[in-house]
Amino acid sequence: MIYFQPSEIGEITSVAYLEISGREDKLSLSLHGTCIGPNLQLSAITIDTGNIFVCLSHYYELTCSNNGLIPGGLIYKSKNTDFGGTLQVTPSELNLEPEDIKSFMITFTSIHKGQFVERIDFMIKESQEIISVYIRGFVVCPLLRFDREYLDFGKTAIGFTYERDFCIYNDSPVAVKFKLNVPDDGCDPPVTYKDFTETQIKPTFPSYPREIMITSVDGVICPQTSLTVKVHTEKSLFLYKIDYKTNYTI
Repeated sequence: MIYFQPSEIGEITSVAYLEISGREDKLSLSLHGTCIGPNLQLSAITIDTGNIFVCLSHYYELTCSNNGLIPGGLIYKSKNTDFGGTLQVTPSELNLEPEDIKSFMITFTSIHKGQFVERIDFMIKESQEIISVYIRGFVVCPLLRFDREYLDFGKTAIGFTYERDFCIYNDSPVAVKFKLNVPDDGCDPPVTYKDFTETQIKPTFPSYPREIMITSVDGVICPQTSLTVKVHTEKSLFLYKIDYKTNYTI
């Protein structure tokens, strides 16, 4: 009875000799065999995430099955990502008996937007064989939208304040920081009719008055919520140079 129990993967060759009484030379027997490792297979070659949000952790399940006749272990080979995100695999190792099916949990997070492709490597412990799965997708910024395209203040009087409001909606599953600004608006406080008529010492006219004032200029909008923003418009007296004594427009 000959037993074949190799300790490494690959082709194994040996020679056995048989001694026969009364015969000087021995009979030789060539032995050949091939050692294969556990037959472990992943459930996917590529994981396509589609569009995912920046700074949000996304989770994907990857199953592994043992389709062979011997137990085997599969080890996650950690490495730096090519795209610059954070990729974690738990647990770091699975041990599978024949016909077992177990799962890895993959977590991917990125602070960079754009397309990405990452290769995740696993090593079969007994054979040192590497099997891989690719994860790919597109990292996008969160989605903010206004409930209207413009604000119509209609006809306004010089030096008086008028108010309108609008809503900002965060349709994404992550909190979003925002900052509002009005391009080409002034930087000095405007002079209103009330400011000019109710003070004994008349204010000086600003050289570059603001016309649009916004409440909640910056902040954070929670996931799947909205924020109401109020907008005030004030036409500064300076822009039209109203003479406060005669009330004639110059």
